[in-house]
Amino acid sequence: GIMMALVLALGAAPMARISGSASKHIAPAALVLQGAAQPPPAATDTSTTADTAVIGESYTIADLIVPGQDSDDISKSHPPTVGGVPVNVTGILTITNVFGISETDSTYTIQGQFVMQWADSRLHMPTGVSRVQLDDSDVWAPDIDFYNSIKLDEKPKISFLQTDAGPMVTKTNRVTVDLTMRMDFTYYPGDKRALPVEVEIYSNPSTAVKFVETKVYLSEGADRKS
Repeated sequence: GIMMALVLALGAAPMARISGSASKHIAPAALVLQGAAQPPPAATDTSTTADTAVIGESYTIADLIVPGQDSDDISKSHPPTVGGVPVNVTGILTITNVFGISETDSTYTIQGQFVMQWADSRLHMPTGVSRVQLDDSDVWAPDIDFYNSIKLDEKPKISFLQTDAGPMVTKTNRVTVDLTMRMDFTYYPGDKRALPVEVEIYSNPSTAVKFVETKVYLSEGADRKS
């Protein structure tokens, strides 16, 4: 899974890191990003943006299915494994707001966006189209869990995008999450708070689905909002 942590301290710059230990649900992956959080990148992402995409508004999931593939298999709980190779999923968490830090309840809240992308060989992009908006029920998507959350509000959207790496199913979740943490006041008032965000894939075994690349971004000023 992904372990993401923000470290906030009085007088210190906020940092974010990802540790490389995989959860019990995910096969070990090379999660090598470590150190200071970066602001979200400028428009250099490999996925096609809505402003430049040729959007296939008249297309449905039926237009994307490769001939011979089973639409029920695509829309339900079967990941697009090929030859026993797990589906490689990338995940990017952009945190736009950190607030509601409660020393009494050992909780805090984040707002942001969690984006996942993966290839599905059962789908193809129509000629001349760069993006097709889908319904959640149209295609298989990884089930994710904010492992240390106590409340989650999410607004998911899913689409099929043409990227530099080829067509990718892309799921974007706008999230507000109440999370738990452990407090240690040994070094108060000079202590630091590690605010963990644990995200994992469940419902499918690690032989079928795994995170292969994960990134976390902290928007400028996110730690200063109340």
